[in-house]
Amino acid sequence: MQPYQILFPIGLFYAAIGALVWIFFGFGLTPFPYLTHASFMIEGFVFSFAVGFLMTAIPRFTGTSPATRWEMQLAAFVCLARSITPFFAQAAAINAAMTVGIFGLLMVFMLPRFRAKTFNPPPHFLFLGLGIAIGLIGSLLLLGIALHYVPIFWLKSARMYLYQGTLFCFIFGIGGRLITMLLGRLSTPMVQMSGITSKPSAPLFLWIQMALTAMSFIVEPWQMTVGQLLRALVATWIAFDVWKLYRLPKMRTRLTTGLWLAAWSLLVGLWLVVALPSAYFAALHVVFISGFGLMTLMIASRVTLSHGGHDMGLEKSSRVLLWMPILLAFAAFTRFTAIFVTGPGYTRHLVYAAIIWIVALTFWTWVFLPKILKSQECR
Repeated sequence: MQPYQILFPIGLFYAAIGALVWIFFGFGLTPFPYLTHASFMIEGFVFSFAVGFLMTAIPRFTGTSPATRWEMQLAAFVCLARSITPFFAQAAAINAAMTVGIFGLLMVFMLPRFRAKTFNPPPHFLFLGLGIAIGLIGSLLLLGIALHYVPIFWLKSARMYLYQGTLFCFIFGIGGRLITMLLGRLSTPMVQMSGITSKPSAPLFLWIQMALTAMSFIVEPWQMTVGQLLRALVATWIAFDVWKLYRLPKMRTRLTTGLWLAAWSLLVGLWLVVALPSAYFAALHVVFISGFGLMTLMIASRVTLSHGGHDMGLEKSSRVLLWMPILLAFAAFTRFTAIFVTGPGYTRHLVYAAIIWIVALTFWTWVFLPKILKSQECR
């Protein structure tokens, strides 16, 4: 059993619940679920997939021991336990504590393996450390606010650090190698098998990218446009210089095309956030739905097929991988255009977007969940 086989299904559960809350709201069954939706989608769906990927991939990137049973069980517990936090009186505090636990677990898992590495991980993995640091600060602030130790003034910043800072850094960190490779921009394998260097160093441009990314989140609470512009510029820099997004994927499969479109959607969404400050949340959902969401599922598809020993030909032939970009782009468009509708029509747009998301998720789950649970390499 590998970590992704446990944590990806947990992420799928949250991805469904996070959309269903809008349908429940549309039928008048629940109050406005903005915070619940964000928590389920980011802390539940994306974080579960990210932890599953990192705990599976880090040992291979560093040439160290795979995740132990207790590490996988603890990760599953921390990721799944947040689903019951709404039933507790101190739900916000417990939820924030669970998120702190996720970042703590990642540090305990990753640091010993980086110290014991037998070959150097990709330089862009430094972004993972920045993402964990930003996310840990955000979750600690949320915990402090919930326990009344930190002023409510920090609430907006804390959510931004956690919901955006961690995601951007994880995508830049993982994508610096994986997306680059899948799009055909690298001639070397994912894992560097040539051993470690005596003094591994990262290029100067990488430190500049990390500094600008961190600065974008530091200044945004006070200078929103400046922070968003910095982040869009860094994403554009990485997309064009590292991912070479201006070129089509070298090997054009349905998976690589979907990943390429997700990266473009991420970029377009970030510039929409800059250009349309009055439509901030609508534009941000383009980033989240057809950017982060699609990217997460495309990467999860590759992890499932590759690490599970399944037929890699599905990357070319799977109808699900063909329809995922279309459906999620439609969901993002529906959510974005909700800003042009008022009254009950606005709510209907949110419900329609949620339904499209669930349809896409159902198709992906139908094809890939059995493959996640039944790894050919385990036989």
